[in-house]
Amino acid sequence: MRLMFYYGCLFYFIVGIIHVCIGSLIPSLIQYYGRTPDQLGVLIFFQFTGFLFGVLSLPILVRKYHYFKTITLGVLVMSIVLGGFIYIKEWAYLAVICFVLGYG
Repeated sequence: MRLMFYYGCLFYFIVGIIHVCIGSLIPSLIQYYGRTPDQLGVLIFFQFTGFLFGVLSLPILVRKYHYFKTITLGVLVMSIVLGGFIYIKEWAYLAVICFVLGYG
């Protein structure tokens, strides 16, 4: 159980780093996509909304798959989505990616 505690703490640390990184990338994203800061704030909103849905659905997933599988699935989803974050150029897909990134 102690290992699961440290694994969960590491996972939440990674989530925090991702939130900070996306927030610090906003000036570059404004220039790249030609959007306003208000429009890019929507990405942070989608990421937060995904995080909220992820936290609310976590008890169901833990009951079904147990802690280790649930956290591992979250790390895998976040890794895959971060890979997609690099290659996606469409604005609408970027909003979906931010939601899934927050959910993971």
